[in-house]
Amino acid sequence: MVLLVVVVCLSTSSIVDPSGVKVEACDLHPNEANVTIPETCIGYEADGRVAYVSVVKQSKKNLVYKITCHDYQADYPYDGPIIECGQYYMLVKISRTLTDFSDEAVPEPPIWTWMVVIHDEKIGNQTKVNVAMAKTLGYTLTSDPNNYMVQINYNALGINTLPENKQFYYGWIELVLEKLNPKVTFDLKVRCAQGPFPCDGTQMIISIPQMAGKLQFIEFDNVAIPIPSSVSALQRHGLTVDTRSGTQISISKEKLTVLPNNDPVMHYLPSLTLIFALGDVSLAMRLEQAMRLSGQCKYIPTQSKLAFVKLFYLCFFLFFFLLLFSFP
Repeated sequence: MVLLVVVVCLSTSSIVDPSGVKVEACDLHPNEANVTIPETCIGYEADGRVAYVSVVKQSKKNLVYKITCHDYQADYPYDGPIIECGQYYMLVKISRTLTDFSDEAVPEPPIWTWMVVIHDEKIGNQTKVNVAMAKTLGYTLTSDPNNYMVQINYNALGINTLPENKQFYYGWIELVLEKLNPKVTFDLKVRCAQGPFPCDGTQMIISIPQMAGKLQFIEFDNVAIPIPSSVSALQRHGLTVDTRSGTQISISKEKLTVLPNNDPVMHYLPSLTLIFALGDVSLAMRLEQAMRLSGQCKYIPTQSKLAFVKLFYLCFFLFFFLLLFSFP
């Protein structure tokens, strides 16, 4: 995500900290009346994102402007790739701007060719294949008038999990439209939490490791909630968020939906989208399908309740044996 700022009559400009000291690697290059502030140069405060821009006018006078972006005002609606985490695969949707993936759209002789570059980050290898070959490796590419869609199986080439979190999948692919000058490349880092997600008696808990990126927004109950937000603002939506080590989101059971015709009673979350900053790009992870298909909130007893159950069975067997030996 970036901040687009309208400025007038700039000579030179840069990002500074609140005390006016220049921030390294944050020089700005205005384009006529606009300047774009990279995500890595934006700070965070309780009420939103903040940047301090130092402007040196032609008169050599140095002015510092504080720019604040509240809630979702500069980045909503989100228009980047969306990764839908399902039961058997993840589906990446990208806004379509060029020709589709269909062979029917390719003229003879072909003047363009779609290729897929699959990076295996675990072993540091990459494989470059055409659309048909990509399907045999677990990547199915389709398109409609509005979107490119890449269906990625969880066991596809280059898709890995973490030893400490087998429900979290990650990968990296590039979609390359070749035989054009210049070539067009869609660089896609994919991250998915598959589910199901555990519950205790009061909440559902979603844990996502640090490699997903820095959590910036939660779309929940048709509301975009910026992160960080105050504890009270999160609690109004039944949420608790901890980003000290990765991302852990606790969702109050009152916000969950009961799965119909199911015994014992199970719960799921109708819709949840997490938007992360991953390097200098944004990544949206939508967990709706994962929860509806396989992510029903399975009840996991707490340690205290497990101890109570064990004690109950122990007392039952003691009573049974006493009763058995009390008769001659």
